[in-house]
Amino acid sequence: MGFVGPALFGLRPETDRLTCRCAARADDEAARTNAGRLAIGASVVSFASTLTNRLFASGEVVDAHSRADLMCVASGAMLLLYGIANVQIDPREEETVDLEGVEVSEIQKSDPDGLLGWASRSIINSIPNVRSVLIYEGGKTVLREGIMGESPVVVPGPILEKALTSEEKTYFARLEILPGRFEFTYLPAETQAVLIQPLSPTSALILGADKVRPIASVDFGWIQAITQRISQYVG
Repeated sequence: MGFVGPALFGLRPETDRLTCRCAARADDEAARTNAGRLAIGASVVSFASTLTNRLFASGEVVDAHSRADLMCVASGAMLLLYGIANVQIDPREEETVDLEGVEVSEIQKSDPDGLLGWASRSIINSIPNVRSVLIYEGGKTVLREGIMGESPVVVPGPILEKALTSEEKTYFARLEILPGRFEFTYLPAETQAVLIQPLSPTSALILGADKVRPIASVDFGWIQAITQRISQYVG
């Protein structure tokens, strides 16, 4: 059965979807920050109560008391580490790089219902730093959307081939430290991050971004939802 519109897949209109996804991203980051602050507060209380208990303890401190204090200190330290990992304390914002390349919007595959075009535009519009979207299928480049590199087609290298063989998502949040980054000649030379999302053993969705660590946890869910929609049309 052909695709006759996003509604058949249980999807809202695109504007509503993008609004909800962006709101979910903000909520996700806010929840992590709040949880981190709560953990730091709990660790401070734990340290303070342990110190107060030791200072005002009367008589000889027994072994059981010492073990309890040690457990409180250990749990407080774990809470503190968790809190620091989740609270954004004046984080250094990664810089966006101007990608040099050619703006392309082409589909080399029958797409009468516009699903593939919708998918690529949705990804670019909903994840601000994703600037390049490609779909590779059975040795052919069937979709290119956004800024592209020198090669007009996807030339599979070891990284892409391994991702296809394992059929597992491959994400390089900082591409510059990857020795094999030179295989991505179909992406702009200054691409900062790459995501390869296999659709089948012979096809994959490839995303390039202009910023280090551009994809949040909620974005992965959105990308997964899109790939589930298009995987049946890309063999």
